[in-house]
Amino acid sequence: MLTTRTIAIWGMGVFGQKMLIALKEYYSDVYSVAALFDRSPKKSGTEYEGLLIKEPSEIKKEYAAGLFEAVMVCIKFGDARTEAVRSLQEWGIPLFYPGTEDSFTDHTQFEQTESPSYQIDQKGYDVWEFTNIFGIKALHFDSESMFLFNGEGKVLLEQWDAYPEDEQYALRLYFPIRFDQPPAEKVMLRGEWCILTKLFAGNYWHFVNEGMDCVALLEGAGYTGKYLVPDCDFNKELLVIMGIDENRICSAAGLDNETVYQFEKLVFCHQRKRNYRESADVLSRVGDRLKKHLKTDSSLPKRIHIKRIGSRKLLNGEEISSQYGFVTIIPEEYSVKEQMEFFYNADIVLSEHGANSTNYVCMRPGSVFVETFNNSWKYPFNLYGTYACGIHYLPVSDLKPADNDPQGKTKDYKIDETMLRTSIENAILISKGDKLLYDKSIRNHSGI
Repeated sequence: MLTTRTIAIWGMGVFGQKMLIALKEYYSDVYSVAALFDRSPKKSGTEYEGLLIKEPSEIKKEYAAGLFEAVMVCIKFGDARTEAVRSLQEWGIPLFYPGTEDSFTDHTQFEQTESPSYQIDQKGYDVWEFTNIFGIKALHFDSESMFLFNGEGKVLLEQWDAYPEDEQYALRLYFPIRFDQPPAEKVMLRGEWCILTKLFAGNYWHFVNEGMDCVALLEGAGYTGKYLVPDCDFNKELLVIMGIDENRICSAAGLDNETVYQFEKLVFCHQRKRNYRESADVLSRVGDRLKKHLKTDSSLPKRIHIKRIGSRKLLNGEEISSQYGFVTIIPEEYSVKEQMEFFYNADIVLSEHGANSTNYVCMRPGSVFVETFNNSWKYPFNLYGTYACGIHYLPVSDLKPADNDPQGKTKDYKIDETMLRTSIENAILISKGDKLLYDKSIRNHSGI
């Protein structure tokens, strides 16, 4: 049973507003919200639900006065959240998470079918079939996250444990039922369901790498049920390209935050621990299924530069790559299938690190994928997938050490001209089949 606590909320955007209302409606006997804080000048000094929204600079004084015991940071992700959490830690003020580890339990505490219909034989993966399981959308990840829980209100741990280094992610995701009191009213969803509305599933890269692998395994095992996908433009199109009938694809947009859904049968495919080395082979099967539905088009460029329009742009990428015959593509200007066909028809792709890099799975074996990174965000997660797909992979960034700037991962950047040119020239050598020259040069010019 949760103990009574008096808390404050930092962040009064949509997320914070929903948290405040949910706490009052569902947890008023357990938690009392005593103060609200927000950095926005538009919000500071205004009232919400009878409480005055104040500047975060007031937090230390009010905590010292005993007005509240802990602060819940209602900022999704990113630098603003990092800064808020860091400030509270420096001030010695406890962080509040709306749940405890006791709120979660593993799959063995859920009712399962006696004779499973689907079997997979893939290292690191399991498939379970639940017959009495419930779901509800998380309040602030409306488009991508869903809690799955049993009749006792215990949340399915495996839906959230793929990121052990970020264990608090699950605890900060809130939903309007009592952890200690399961809801009475439910809406039944008939048939078989597979849930793809997982943490980060609203991001194209994460959806492909951490959701489509499960789709490929289930389809290979003969699954014919429905998929519940995040409310994002690319999800449905991606599954349709894979050959899945539209009638089997349901968007989470059709569900609301106030309703508890009961699944007649839920087929849950799970990678025990997130391991991109083990999932690479499955991802190559995703690529194979996608490529069956793509066309060869000789009019499309053989060398393309994938340009970001948000943060973390390679500022000298277009200028230098164009000198080698690369055509710059802005993915947002094309449909998912059109983007894939650019990759499929290219011999060399130069891509700035981000979700746009995902479509390497559609490249042909023997093609070359060059991925660039800024100095503070060097995570070549695509290494294993490209290898499994038979694609040559060249990660590149400046060799100087990271500057430890907390804003670094979102900074635009340049790569040393010699380094970038060398990487492009190596890619061209590989594309032409001159592997001997490539082997000699790569030892001296590896970007990461």
